[in-house]
Amino acid sequence: MPHPVTAPHEPAPRPSFYRRWLSPEGYLGLHLVIGFFVASACLIAFDFIADKVFATPDIRHVDAQAQMIARRLVSPRLTIIMQTISMFGTLPALVSLSLAVIAWLLKVKSHRRLYAFVATMAGGALLNGLMKLYYHRARPTSSLVLAHGYSFPSGHAMGSICFFASLAYVIFFTIERRHVLRIVAAIACGLTVLAIGASRVYLGVHYFTDVVAGYAAGLAWLAVCFTGVEAWVRWSDYRAARRKAGEKAAITRAGLLLLAAIGGARVAAATPPPYPLPQGGEGLPAAPCAECVAWETTVPQAEALLAADSELGGLDVLLPAASAAAGDLLHRLRQRGARPGLLLTTADAPAGTDAEAFLLKMRATELRSQHADVTIALDVPAARLSGLASRGLGVYFDVVVADGAAEPGASAMGLPVWHRYAGPPAIPPLLAATSDAAGARLLAPANDPALVLEIARLRDLLPSGLSPLPEVRVGCIAEATVAPGAACASAVFLNPRTLEAVAVVTPRTPQFSVAVTPPTARVERRSLDPGDPLAPFLLRISAWTGAEEGRFASEVDVTDTRSLSVEEVIARHQAAAARQRRQIRSLIASGTTVLTFQIPGLAAPMTISSEIRLNGLDYETENGGVPRLPIVEPERVSEPPLAISLTEAYRYRLEGREKRQGRDAYVVSFAPRAEGRSLFRGRAWIDASSFDMLRVDASQTALRGAVISSQQEDEFVPVPIAGGTAWLLGRSETHQVYAGAGHRTPIHRVLTLTAHEPNPPDFAARLEAAHASASVMLQETPAGFRYLKRTRSEGDRPASPGAASPARVAAGKAQRVRTIAAGVLVDPNIDHPLPFAGLSYLDFDFLRSGAQVNAFFGGAFAQLAFAVPSLGGTRLQLHGAGFAIYDEDVRQRPARFAIGLLQPLGPRWRARADYELSYTRYRRAGFADPAFVPPASTPVHGVRLALEAQEGPWSASLWWGAARRQRWPEWGR
Repeated sequence: MPHPVTAPHEPAPRPSFYRRWLSPEGYLGLHLVIGFFVASACLIAFDFIADKVFATPDIRHVDAQAQMIARRLVSPRLTIIMQTISMFGTLPALVSLSLAVIAWLLKVKSHRRLYAFVATMAGGALLNGLMKLYYHRARPTSSLVLAHGYSFPSGHAMGSICFFASLAYVIFFTIERRHVLRIVAAIACGLTVLAIGASRVYLGVHYFTDVVAGYAAGLAWLAVCFTGVEAWVRWSDYRAARRKAGEKAAITRAGLLLLAAIGGARVAAATPPPYPLPQGGEGLPAAPCAECVAWETTVPQAEALLAADSELGGLDVLLPAASAAAGDLLHRLRQRGARPGLLLTTADAPAGTDAEAFLLKMRATELRSQHADVTIALDVPAARLSGLASRGLGVYFDVVVADGAAEPGASAMGLPVWHRYAGPPAIPPLLAATSDAAGARLLAPANDPALVLEIARLRDLLPSGLSPLPEVRVGCIAEATVAPGAACASAVFLNPRTLEAVAVVTPRTPQFSVAVTPPTARVERRSLDPGDPLAPFLLRISAWTGAEEGRFASEVDVTDTRSLSVEEVIARHQAAAARQRRQIRSLIASGTTVLTFQIPGLAAPMTISSEIRLNGLDYETENGGVPRLPIVEPERVSEPPLAISLTEAYRYRLEGREKRQGRDAYVVSFAPRAEGRSLFRGRAWIDASSFDMLRVDASQTALRGAVISSQQEDEFVPVPIAGGTAWLLGRSETHQVYAGAGHRTPIHRVLTLTAHEPNPPDFAARLEAAHASASVMLQETPAGFRYLKRTRSEGDRPASPGAASPARVAAGKAQRVRTIAAGVLVDPNIDHPLPFAGLSYLDFDFLRSGAQVNAFFGGAFAQLAFAVPSLGGTRLQLHGAGFAIYDEDVRQRPARFAIGLLQPLGPRWRARADYELSYTRYRRAGFADPAFVPPASTPVHGVRLALEAQEGPWSASLWWGAARRQRWPEWGR
């Protein structure tokens, strides 16, 4: 017989399918399945009955047969019995009985059954009323009692099955000990339901199909309610149980940790300290750290370090960021194995916290774009540290340098703090300072290259992470006149990288010998100051007992890539953008622009390339190269997103990572922090490795100009350049809505750049040739795009190669268009050709007020339209239009005037409210019957409300209008 401890464990047999489903854990699944099938079956039956009742005569024949059977059974006594039974299905009776059941459930505290019962009764009553209204089937004509309302489905049948079936369910699962009573109650409830349904057919107030449909609908609703409530309650119980289990586990873990801490403290208190050294914050000796010393150097000091033959591997060196030679020194120091960095010092008298933070971000981004892999440190006084930290400056730097008097620890920016060392330039006090700093970095001046190199040699012996090692003791044996233990002070630490013991020994007498416990044969001594016999020295103990026995077998490092915050992603993108601007000094890109919009009476796409053509025809420009075409663009955004600005205008959020053009990209969403300013809202895709821009999708907010909606999508493409790859704009698609004087049109602009030439060698010559050509040129200014106008005519162009080319200057915008139109209108509905002539005037900035005016006068025809893009600096827009035909011998002379307000609701939605006044003057024509009375000339007042939407090239409008004539008497014969 095997031992009970060593016997193999045999798993318990898996319970059967039925046992698992009927267990308390599986009851919910069984309940849900049964409820689903019952509800589905009842719904199918109800739908079948409803379809047959109103579609085929067969089912109505069943109703007629049931009525005939009921009539044969009619008797006065049975009628009274049936009326009594039917009374239990009326609404007052069901409400009274339901209140009694609710009171009982509250008494026994069966809340889950209470929820299901209330939902079943209340919802069933509402559902029955809605179905009666939907099917509106009339009741039978021959009935023994008076009944109101529609017939299908039966309210008595549906209400009775909802109540009595719920009552049976509640009794069956609430009374647990009296099984016979549970069964009897369930049978009684079922018979009562059948009796109520039969009474409705006997009394002639319902058809047989009404009762059956009521049963089916009530049972389906009952299954839905009880199944849903049961699932909700049990899921809530499950979550509560998991929460309590988690709290219990957390309390257990905390108790175990507390017991472990108490036990460890007792063990530590029972072990006497092996040496009388100053203790750290936890009663243990503080370890020195040669690796924790960084050096602040000037350019000559860095040159002196490079001139030495010693290795600089892993040495942290900070150079002044303002030095012109910093770039070359960084490269040379990195080749020698050092870890160079740049130290950016703040101004002594800043102009303000916002201005100082803005300048520091700009400077740090510029440094990061030039030197992507170096450490950038910020030297800032402690008094200004918190103010700069609140401006989001922490993501632009790696380290903060503070005075030595500052407390160690993380700064308000969330960055490591390097504390300045102001002690004497010697090894012992410098190492003592590292012990006091408790692992924090010290920044010491590199005045003595020999000191720097000596500290560098100690990096392997005194790395960061030394821990006290009580198992090894170092004692000093001196003359008999010296008390035991008074010859020196020592502390022993464990080197986590080599598993060697490192002892720091401070002599107190010049003559002594050293004893190591446990004994070891390999001890190496290194003095920190060979000229001083009382100077501290180090002992490297390579073969102590614990190391030989393998007590520290291995070291496991678990590393992972740190997730970047949205601020860090933006800061790195800004550095990448600055680096790309430095790499691309000039750029020539070629492509096409397709601009599609609608003109009243004309619908034409316009393609702008090297020439301006409208439907394939040349559009001539003025001699100065400025076409009489307006530049349609929204108002300029003062602060673009993802750029360094003086104030924080945007709110950013990191929405995760996506694949874009086959590359992993961060998705950064941005939105204005406050409403009222014209800014952008959208998303940007930033490459996860190079932090270049891959795509931007943005819409402009709070527009107050003629462009009331603007949405832009920019795609960037990789372009090879010297030393890497640049991401330049490849395609830009813009959807806008322009609200002008008397007209509103969507604008679709697609810019496709098919070729990029970064840093072309002949850029200056090609630019000069473009200025000298007859092509139309535009320049982007802070106020928007402007045409470039030639200052000399074509005949004044110099012919000699060395002469200056005709210069171009920014011209004003095309604000006014004057047109003279004349012609003849030939229409089959007009007896004779109709000549016409007129003058058109279009002004985009009427009287320099920003208003637009469009007027046309052509003899008997006049039209005027105006639009004010912004009323008093708000987003409200005012527009109006007028039309009139006069001085013509015609039967009617119409005139119309309209004025309205437009309110943008976002980049895609806007609301309009217009008032229209129309007037038509009616007069009899000469050939009319003298007895004919013409219509009265009366004004008509109209109101039109509209909600408009624009999404890309699609637009939609939902409007409502009403009009009323002022008077309208009888007219005609």
